[in-house]
Amino acid sequence: MVYQLTRESIPVLARETFEPENEDKEIWQPKWNCFCCHDSGIVNGNLVRLVIPDYKALSDKRPLCQNCEVSDRFHSDDLPEYIAASHDYRFTREICKYLDEFGRKDWSETLKLWHEKKKQGLNPHAEALSKMRKVINKKSMNPDDVEF
Repeated sequence: MVYQLTRESIPVLARETFEPENEDKEIWQPKWNCFCCHDSGIVNGNLVRLVIPDYKALSDKRPLCQNCEVSDRFHSDDLPEYIAASHDYRFTREICKYLDEFGRKDWSETLKLWHEKKKQGLNPHAEALSKMRKVINKKSMNPDDVEF
């Protein structure tokens, strides 16, 4: 006999946390120094689109960041041709500096919004959770029917 769960028969369990929740806990902070490339040497794809609006990450050359020294490894004469040919060397230091400043301002705005929602007693992730709940409520509780 195969036991099939239904919405009415599925158990409701209490949460189990690793540690007590701290309401004053800070939001995750990036560890990188360069907001243009996140210390990878390759300009972040979302920032690339400010300069190349129709940029396609899977088919276009990857622009090198000139804002930090991380991309120096891509300027070596020892690089195989296929690697050198896959990078876009056109971004100047001025462009990358602007993208770094843009990324920093964007992060600052994100933090402000997050803290405003926390002050208002809202979960900063509530909108995404609400959308997920709506999808889940429309779906059957049969695991074979659930799409992710």
